[in-house]
Amino acid sequence: MKSINLWANANRVVTGMYRKWRQQREQQQSRDKLVGRPETAADQLAAQAGRAPGLSEVMLRLGSNTRRMLNVAGVKASSNPQAVTLLAEIGQACAHCPDWERCKRWLEAGARGKGYLEFCPNAARFAQLKADATRSQSTG
Repeated sequence: MKSINLWANANRVVTGMYRKWRQQREQQQSRDKLVGRPETAADQLAAQAGRAPGLSEVMLRLGSNTRRMLNVAGVKASSNPQAVTLLAEIGQACAHCPDWERCKRWLEAGARGKGYLEFCPNAARFAQLKADATRSQSTG
C-alpha cells in the first residue's frame, strides 16, 4: 500500500513539474511574439563590423508593448547615439521583463497616468530620454 502511495505522490510531483515547465515555455513563446523580432543576420554582421545599429534598426525590433509604452510615457525617438543606445536597452529590458503580462493588461485597460512607474523596469530610461529630448530642444 505504501509503494502505491509513493508512486502516486511521485507521479503528482512529476506532473506538476511538467505543467510548470510547459506553462513557462508557453509564456516565453507568447513573450517572443509580443516583444519584437529576434536578432537578424544584418544585426550580426553590423556587430561583427563594430557598427552600432541605427534608429530604424532598433525601432523595428521593438515589440508592440514597448512601442505603446514609449507613446504612453511621451518619449519621442531620436537618432542621436545615446538615445538609440537607450532605446536598444529598453527593448532588451522589455524582452526579459517579468511583468510583461501586467504591462500588456495595463496598456489594454487604457494606460492612463503614470501607473507604469509601479512595474516598468524602463521607467528611469523613459525619463532620461524625455529629459535628453527637452535639453536638446532648449539648446537647439
